[in-house]
Amino acid sequence: LHTSSGGGFCDCGDVEAWRQDPFCRRHSPSVSASMDQSSNDTPGDVTEEMVRLRSRLFSLPDDIACRAGVLFRPLLNSIRLCLLDLVQVI
Repeated sequence: LHTSSGGGFCDCGDVEAWRQDPFCRRHSPSVSASMDQSSNDTPGDVTEEMVRLRSRLFSLPDDIACRAGVLFRPLLNSIRLCLLDLVQVI
């Protein structure tokens, strides 16, 4: 038997990784259904800001956008892993 320190991936669906239902609290079918309903309720001001941000990003020259993507990708991956660790702790 082996206990992992966690690598940022959820073991949902892996029946060998769970004693009972093979889902964590975040990914259980009942939670997923309620999250799908709430995710459609984006406030109008957030939607407007996303549209403005998208138009600014698309107005950047291609070479700058590509370089920014290369530079930000490792940072965004690190942020994603940190957030996944926080969610699994909760």
